[in-house]
Amino acid sequence: MTGVTGMEGMKREGVLSTLPSPSSSSSSSSLSSLSPFVKGIAVLLFLCGADMHPSHIRARFPDARFVDVARYAGSLPGLTALDDVAVAGGEVWGILVRTEATEVDDEPRQIAVTLPDGEQALATLATRPIDVADAAAVEAAVRYWELPPAYRARIIARDAAR
Repeated sequence: MTGVTGMEGMKREGVLSTLPSPSSSSSSSSLSSLSPFVKGIAVLLFLCGADMHPSHIRARFPDARFVDVARYAGSLPGLTALDDVAVAGGEVWGILVRTEATEVDDEPRQIAVTLPDGEQALATLATRPIDVADAAAVEAAVRYWELPPAYRARIIARDAAR
């Protein structure tokens, strides 16, 4: 994960939004009502397709900085191309990047992701269907970020089945 200017060395600088505890008065339905876009405020984006490649990140989010790898439990809304991967392993892996507030799409989807140490964070799903359409590009991005071997194997198996 080293050697990419601007992407390394930014791990966990206090930008993670910890999820409310299940015992708090906040419900999971309130997660989607939170606005992730406030001008001048850093937001976390979850990327899980070919858009994880540093060149794609720099083109779409020029000020983005790598935070950590993360996983989402289950299938991601709007990304049916990854459903078989999520079903096989129960999760989709990707990366978190921090960027200044930006419009991702018309309806930003906030999701709860889990970092390798078990900490949870709220992030905006920034991956689009087109970002998971090119199987070879997704596989290359998964390899680049050295996502867990079992997940890489599921991505490769999915690609071989196509």
